[in-house]
Amino acid sequence: MKHFTTYFLAFIILISMTNYAYASTNEDIHIIFNGNNIDLKDKPIIINNRTLIPLRSFFENTDAIVMWNSKNKQAIIQNNDVKIVLPAESDYALVNGNKIQFDTKSKIFNDHIYIPIRFVAETMGYAVNWLQSTKTILINKKNYFSLDNEQDFENVTKVYAYYQNHVKQNVVSFYVDDAPVNASKKVIFNVKSNSKTIELNKNTTKFNPYPLDYSSSFLNINYRDDFYKNIYLTILKDGKILENKHVIKQKKLPLPDSSGMYKFIFNFESENNFLKSVETYIIDLNIKGNESLKLPNFPFRQGDLVPITLTNATDDEYTIKASHLDENFGVYTLNNKVMGVVPIPSTTEDEIITFTLFRKNSQQPITNINLNINKRDFEVQKLTIHKKFKKLKSPKKREIERKKLREAKSKSAEKPYFTKKFLMPIKNYRVTTSFQAKRIVNNGEFTYRHSGIDMAKPAGTPIKCSNDGVVTFATSTSSGGNTVIIDHGIGIFTQYMHMKKINVKKGEKVKRSQIIGEVGSTGYSTGPHLHFDMCKNNFFVDPEQMINFDILKDLEK
Repeated sequence: MKHFTTYFLAFIILISMTNYAYASTNEDIHIIFNGNNIDLKDKPIIINNRTLIPLRSFFENTDAIVMWNSKNKQAIIQNNDVKIVLPAESDYALVNGNKIQFDTKSKIFNDHIYIPIRFVAETMGYAVNWLQSTKTILINKKNYFSLDNEQDFENVTKVYAYYQNHVKQNVVSFYVDDAPVNASKKVIFNVKSNSKTIELNKNTTKFNPYPLDYSSSFLNINYRDDFYKNIYLTILKDGKILENKHVIKQKKLPLPDSSGMYKFIFNFESENNFLKSVETYIIDLNIKGNESLKLPNFPFRQGDLVPITLTNATDDEYTIKASHLDENFGVYTLNNKVMGVVPIPSTTEDEIITFTLFRKNSQQPITNINLNINKRDFEVQKLTIHKKFKKLKSPKKREIERKKLREAKSKSAEKPYFTKKFLMPIKNYRVTTSFQAKRIVNNGEFTYRHSGIDMAKPAGTPIKCSNDGVVTFATSTSSGGNTVIIDHGIGIFTQYMHMKKINVKKGEKVKRSQIIGEVGSTGYSTGPHLHFDMCKNNFFVDPEQMINFDILKDLEK
């Protein structure tokens, strides 16, 4: 369509004559349309200082189809969705049915139909200028530049020659590895002698995004070292500028390793004694990087919960296998991040844990990452308890209670309920028993690990929900007293024990910081306190680590 319009305008420029005195010329008349030279086999004719060109000769170099209706003596030109009907010896043409009037008639000369240029060119929004010194007709969009005098014409002729001989050639080309990449191109010249700005070949190349399936590639640039003074590169991702940098002499640039739609804008600057040019190349790349696992820059210990970010994920249909556990952990979308959360039980003896990524239902590993684990010295408590409490901790009662609690934690929502950081249910407490403290009861009569934190606080102190979730348990147990369990999704549960009062019921949706009960001393307790614990996939983790570490934000550190 664009080429067709170009040539149609060019051949029309030769029609604006008002009398019938034909005069062929031996002089070479050149036609340049926005920097493109149009080569005519049949010479133009000049009538009363008007120039006409042969219709067929002009269109032979285009993609248009030219037909001649001998009965009606009409030339018909068809190109894509544009149709022109041009009657011979007439002063008008029909463009898609719309009549365009000439100020002179088209002519038949030496068995060829000749048509005027200027009127149609200007009617369709183009400027036409005549350069006497080189017998050149310049046709260009009116908003490109204006020519005021002969000096302007001379300088513009130099620009066009320069453009034809240098810039229009394949001076710059781009490749991703060995595959060529298309780029849209725009050239702007600034003529030094008269400060004219001339813009050529705006968006000359239609771009098709080039998909990449790997992140270790390079964008290779081929250009002449002696031709460009400066090269600047701007990189945008999803419309936002990532970086601006000077890349002269660099011909191999690493591509970003994260997935997304990127735009690379290169400005190639060159300069000579009469003009300065800037060539702009725009490349759009839809990059899909390799999946990789990312860990926070924090030390991790036994009993911690490890958040793992999956970069370049196409979805969340992945699983993470942890070397210290015979279990697969799913990944989830949390605040626009695809991530998994894996517990490190307090009994883990491994010094290094390997996390391996798989697609769901696949045994083929994609990638892995290692994590160093720091050992912890857990507290040891020696307790002497009254006979009445021994019954509460008898193996039979303990097993019945554990079964109820496991059932309350057996099903968790696949997606997280929470979008904010976890919080402590009470403030300004005194820790009476720490996480995973080893309790030795009555000189070794039995021992057990403390699953959470005991926080001493006066009876009746309000207890807040640590985060959004759904209540899965809200009743009394033999050793835990009044107990509440809340599912926060993705296998994370919080548990609140020894409460004086319960304010929620099973199945109820609760919000972060909502009051769910009061501190008490029910069950296996010697004084008012809150037992607070947290687990992931039934592995107890340190609540203080989860409170201090924001799994939704601290991954960026």
